[in-house]
Amino acid sequence: MGIYSGLTPYVLSGIAAIPAIYFFENKPIGSNTDPISVTIKVKSNN
Repeated sequence: MGIYSGLTPYVLSGIAAIPAIYFFENKPIGSNTDPISVTIKVKSNN
């Protein structure tokens, strides 16, 4: 079968097929009445 086939084939890019955070944004200050807003963008490498 070789390294390029089967259930978990080798990928030449070398990037693992796990989720990766590529964007993170938040407000630096929050309180009980004004909570912190957080935005996260995640992608999966195939």
